[in-house]
Amino acid sequence: MNLDFTEEQEMLPDSLRGMCEAGSDNRAVRRAELDPAAPMTEIWRSLGMRVFWDSALRKCMAAQDWA
Repeated sequence: MNLDFTEEQEMLPDSLRGMCEAGSDNRAVRRAELDPAAPMTEIWRSLGMRVFWDSALRKCMAAQDWA
């Protein structure tokens, strides 16, 4: 059994860190002071869209036998 991380799994922490950093500008921090849940909602929405499009692209590639 191979328990090593795949390349995609190794990239995940950097990708998530980048999303969090991008959502942590001064405007987002000030908005978080007013509504603490708002910044997390945006981050989760962004993550969901990335996962959705990645999954859709993989399905299309598999259907076309590109992968």
